[in-house]
Amino acid sequence: MYTSSASLEMPPELREEARQQLNETEEARIKGLEYLKSYIQDKGIFLPRTDDEFLLRFLRNKKFRQKDACKMLKSYSDFIASNWGILSEPGTRIVEEMIQQGFVCPCPRPDASGSIASALDPSKADMRSMTGDDMMLYNYLVLEYMLQDKRFQLYGMSCFETLANFSFEQMREMDNIWTKKDKKKIFGMMSGIMPVRFSRIVVMEQPWYFSLLWAMVKLFVPKKIRKRIHLLGDDYDKLHELMGGRDNAPTFLNGTYEFNPEDFLSGFRNFVSPVVECEQKGLRPPNANLAKRKIQADKV
Repeated sequence: MYTSSASLEMPPELREEARQQLNETEEARIKGLEYLKSYIQDKGIFLPRTDDEFLLRFLRNKKFRQKDACKMLKSYSDFIASNWGILSEPGTRIVEEMIQQGFVCPCPRPDASGSIASALDPSKADMRSMTGDDMMLYNYLVLEYMLQDKRFQLYGMSCFETLANFSFEQMREMDNIWTKKDKKKIFGMMSGIMPVRFSRIVVMEQPWYFSLLWAMVKLFVPKKIRKRIHLLGDDYDKLHELMGGRDNAPTFLNGTYEFNPEDFLSGFRNFVSPVVECEQKGLRPPNANLAKRKIQADKV
């Protein structure tokens, strides 16, 4: 039975925005949660969590359209079951490596639209040792971690990426290591699986071979996400406007923000994902795929 709780509501300053953008009301929460719980019970769907706070993420993502939220719940359930052996790994080291390499830089505050902002410089990633399984695990853990924040559930995420130093050789390495199945899983998480809203993806200084890179991945990027990708070339004034100021952009995006990995990692290290928590309790979906993460030879 649904019990009204202040912990389920958006913070006071976000409630009106949630009502306008997500159709969220007390009545919508009550009816939506009852519908989802009935669906889970009737269909026998395995989820790592079934508490109200967790289920609300799916309702908010689908603006309280109950059937759409159920469809996403089912996709999420299928995804974690088919990748259980990988997702049940704590994965802290994977996240630490990518953050410390400077591949991903969480920005200090939301962008101009209110979305949680994240900056990426793929040239700093070691493509020779980063498998598709690594990237999938990283995405899963970071998104689950960020979904704890109600502001993230409301405004979603914006990604700002530079390809200025991403070499043709790195692109080839990525294509050789990541299989078609890897790409489908990684990009599929962005739409229809994880209850995450992507506001926009901005790409800077796309090189001459960008068309080749885009051809490699666009088939695996949902159409809804493709429409939100913007190519700005070297227009950093426009970039900084979208990001909410130069001081919100790291130095590799011509900003003034000096990122310290510990600003993010100090909080993340205490996070336990829903799948890991289930595994620790000895709970698994009946159809769990226990195959472990593929590791490149030079990592062994």
